[in-house]
Amino acid sequence: RKQFRSSLSTLTHDELSTQSTQVWEQLFQLPQYNSESCKSIGLFISMPKGEISTDEACRKVLDDGKTLYVPRCGLDFEQCDMDLIRVPSSDASPVATTATSTSSLASTGSSGGMFYKDWPRNKWGIPEAPRSDEYNIAQP
Repeated sequence: RKQFRSSLSTLTHDELSTQSTQVWEQLFQLPQYNSESCKSIGLFISMPKGEISTDEACRKVLDDGKTLYVPRCGLDFEQCDMDLIRVPSSDASPVATTATSTSSLASTGSSGGMFYKDWPRNKWGIPEAPRSDEYNIAQP
């Protein structure tokens, strides 16, 4: 685990960006994603650094009109609980763009950035949906 973390820490921003784009291009070409039966997607929100970025994927899912679920582990990690939280469509209003690549798609919330920019951060700096009635928990 230490060796893996060490190798991740040596990746540049450009390398992570390139790898992120490659991963999401593969995902969005899958027949399962493009199927009419695929109406919702669960994605994690990436850490501030050291792993692929999920911003591009979250934007694309929302732009494609699918329901996006993101995890909420809770700000208290001693509880070891996790819920999948539905991103409300009001948090996901598309912004017009002249480019057509997936990396240029944008969905904004009240802060003008990604829908989670105003969410509280957990101990790893990952945004998590606040505990409120505004956010619905996924049901089995």
